[in-house]
Amino acid sequence: METQNNAVHIRRRPTVAACYLASVTQAAVCCLAPLLFVIFNTRFSLALDKIGLLVSLGFVLQILTDFAASRFVPKIGYRVSAVAAHILCAAGLLMLGLLPLCMPIFPALILAYVVTNIGGGLLEVITSPIVDGISDQNNSRAISLLHSFYCWGVVAVVGLTTLVDVFLPDELWYLLPVLWTALPAANAILFCFVYLPKAQEETSEKKSLFKNKLFWIMGVLMLASGAAEQAISQWASLFTETAIGVDKAIGDLLGMGAFAVLMGVARLLYGIFGARLKLRLMLTVCAAVNIGAYLLTVFAPVPAVSLIGCALCGLSIGMAWPGVLSLSARRVDSGATMFAYMALFGDVGCALGPGMVGWVSESGAVVAGSALKAGLLTAVVFPVVMFLFLLLFVRSRPDPNRLPLDEQNS
Repeated sequence: METQNNAVHIRRRPTVAACYLASVTQAAVCCLAPLLFVIFNTRFSLALDKIGLLVSLGFVLQILTDFAASRFVPKIGYRVSAVAAHILCAAGLLMLGLLPLCMPIFPALILAYVVTNIGGGLLEVITSPIVDGISDQNNSRAISLLHSFYCWGVVAVVGLTTLVDVFLPDELWYLLPVLWTALPAANAILFCFVYLPKAQEETSEKKSLFKNKLFWIMGVLMLASGAAEQAISQWASLFTETAIGVDKAIGDLLGMGAFAVLMGVARLLYGIFGARLKLRLMLTVCAAVNIGAYLLTVFAPVPAVSLIGCALCGLSIGMAWPGVLSLSARRVDSGATMFAYMALFGDVGCALGPGMVGWVSESGAVVAGSALKAGLLTAVVFPVVMFLFLLLFVRSRPDPNRLPLDEQNS
């Protein structure tokens, strides 16, 4: 029996590795373009509000993909879905590098964003249930570790891209996304051969969720956490270079890179120690720290302190997404339908946050001598909403069908 279990474990290792690489691919899809925002803004004169529109478009496409995938993934299976998602990601990254060279920048980026974000959205839908389906125990820990690999993927994207950028002439910037196509292309081949579980169609009850007040409170928390995370993540590279005057390479590493590292550390620690935490209290503290980190990023008079604030944003918001999901499972419902709706709320926030920063930055408002700082300052509303709704959550009566508060360690 032990030999059989070891054989099953060995067979599933490549599947887990492929899912981790899929999370890194998601990071490349989401974070490579923001590293090029400075080039799009300066070399191609692309306005900040259009950049913000592109970011929001990407997350809106992921939302639409979430809806569509819930219907077709159970019919075509995980393998076809995973291979198709990686092919789309590779094609989109290739388009990101080559289309701006042969057509106007804004429609070129729109086409690239459409293809990459459909692929990235499809990966988001399938990786968690695949890992969940092959895990015999500690499913929540395995999924938390999967989410942390997105953060390590961001670190890899920032680090490797910055390293290549140091030795690459500015006029050859387009080679960066072209080179990154190798990752999704290789992982598409890997997904052709790894063991995959059967995709199951969900039949969970929906009406009872919509009648539950806590469901809507959790939804707002997911929306606010996604917006607070992506508002700083998507603009960190451009912010560090244009708003606080740091060299691009240093700014990418100490801005977006440090943000991603500390966010990954927060999620890794949550995956290890999450069961022992007073989760609601920790989320409230993280929301309060995130408010302070945003204000420090915007108002710090010294660039180094502003970079510290940017990094603290990653540490303080890191556990929000998986933490709110866990809290929702404890107090609302643990079914897959609830998780799908929470992910939908989160993606709406991911679209709203960066888009609002871009719109305010281009509106003419200036804070501390910078339009982009004005945009980031407005994003502080999201951790404020998290903090207030967590207080509202405390006063809400628990669902009688769920465990009492003191039995859930929430």
